[in-house]
Amino acid sequence: MDLSIVIVSYNTRQLLVRCLRALPAASAGLRREVVVVDNASADGSPAAVAGEFPDAILVVNADNVGFARACNQGVARSSGRTVLFLNSDAEPRPGSLTALVRHLGDHPRAGAVGPRLAHPDGGSPRSCFRFPSLTRPLLDFALVRRLAGPRFSLTLPLGDRRLAEGGAVDWLSGACLLVRREALDAVGRFDERYFMYFEDTDLCRRLWAAGWEVRFWPGAEVLHVGGASARGHAAWLAVEVQRSRLIYFSTHHPGLVSGLVRVWTGIGAAARGIGSAARGRPRGLRTEACILRLALRGVG
Repeated sequence: MDLSIVIVSYNTRQLLVRCLRALPAASAGLRREVVVVDNASADGSPAAVAGEFPDAILVVNADNVGFARACNQGVARSSGRTVLFLNSDAEPRPGSLTALVRHLGDHPRAGAVGPRLAHPDGGSPRSCFRFPSLTRPLLDFALVRRLAGPRFSLTLPLGDRRLAEGGAVDWLSGACLLVRREALDAVGRFDERYFMYFEDTDLCRRLWAAGWEVRFWPGAEVLHVGGASARGHAAWLAVEVQRSRLIYFSTHHPGLVSGLVRVWTGIGAAARGIGSAARGRPRGLRTEACILRLALRGVG
């Protein structure tokens, strides 16, 4: 099997069907299998997959177990020499997945490769990034960028030639991430402490630490709506992104840096909480209180 495609689904039935319909043209010439892991959708997603795509391997969870754990469930059911993690709100262009598999084959030291992501309305969301640090992206403010340039930004500067030509980058978006099975077996699957966010950053960092390259290839394009599974859960996800950030820093920057990130996170939550209270927004206040508790007690 050349390619195993693992798709995690959560209440995105129409987008999921569109994604699955795009796969034959996107992976032309490859022997492939598709694994859909549904995280307790309430919109009929599992029935839609079973009805229109009977060849897909379908895993239906009774509860939403999170993105990282669901991806790992998909990997456990797959057998391809490469594994593609693909969001259900993504739509690969014809030939795009074939191009990614070919690029991985052309670069034996590459453990992972990702495409250029494009938004259906013509926008171009960022696809590849620099690793978070104490100042990145905590100092990624408009004023700081004007004074110091893009050095504190997670995203690559627009003039970086890798955006046009491809090349090695720190980490790639998990919206569409192709990983060599050998590399995945060597470093381990997604860290399931991350419910959502930062699991892709963590995996790419472990790949680099084990001697594998992570590459961006703009010769393959994938449409990505973005945030489809997160609709209606903004407050909860605001807490999850902060939790995942704290997990990441406690894992890869333990000690002083992790402690300073916790302090910065707590100060930010307290300031936003005061603002929510002043504007009479109890939901925002509760959200920031949760984040403040995370910052104070840590994530273990």
